[in-house]
Amino acid sequence: MKRGLRTMQKLQQPQKLTKRLVESVTPQSEDVIIRDNELQGFRLKVTPTGKRIYLLYYRNAEGRQRKPTIGEHGKMTCEQARVIAKQWLGQVAEGNDPSVTKQNAYKALSVAELAEKYMRLHAIHKKPSSQEGDRLKTT
Repeated sequence: MKRGLRTMQKLQQPQKLTKRLVESVTPQSEDVIIRDNELQGFRLKVTPTGKRIYLLYYRNAEGRQRKPTIGEHGKMTCEQARVIAKQWLGQVAEGNDPSVTKQNAYKALSVAELAEKYMRLHAIHKKPSSQEGDRLKTT
């Protein structure tokens, strides 16, 4: 067994990830990681609670290890996750880092934050009645 950052993980022998294989893996007391033998870095993680998660293991241009989550089984198929993994590996080959792109998307402003910024920077140049109308639309 190898020790992961958060939990213990049990690595299984590489196999082609298919729907049948994904659904047949039984949860254990620690995370079970199954590596795909066709697409390097494409993996399935089965948590002790039974959650099945597709992820991609790679190293970015600086050599840092990355393991971003592609998606959860059930919300996407194994083949859909494989297509995304291939796209991400293409980005890595071009020197990009899909994990950083994903993190930046989470850091983007929410609609409420954008509305507040609009009211603070742009609505102040409007008449008070228009400001009040904009304020009602943004809440």
